[in-house]
Amino acid sequence: MTERVSEIFGKVDPGLTVISGGMRRRTRKKKAKKLVEIREQALGPYHPTPMSREEWEKAQGEVCPICSSETQQLLPYGFTGKRKACKQYIERRTKLLEYKARVVAPKFGRR
Repeated sequence: MTERVSEIFGKVDPGLTVISGGMRRRTRKKKAKKLVEIREQALGPYHPTPMSREEWEKAQGEVCPICSSETQQLLPYGFTGKRKACKQYIERRTKLLEYKARVVAPKFGRR
């Protein structure tokens, strides 16, 4: 049988403490998925449930967290897309930013 390292060095120096190296673990990076593998995970067919006219009239939209107006859908905006707002607010904000760019740009432009 094979002897452990601590048994071998224990014969030479009984006061020696040997720490086994078997506790280290290597981490491996995950392999990138191929496009073929991603396509195989496709969801099944979409079967929406039809709504009656009464259900449609009772349905309420979401409230925009910025302008507090009710809307059917909140859209992501900004660099990260984590913030969400209604379409009207995003359009107003875009117009304001474009206006500021037109007003400020000539002041810092070439003379």
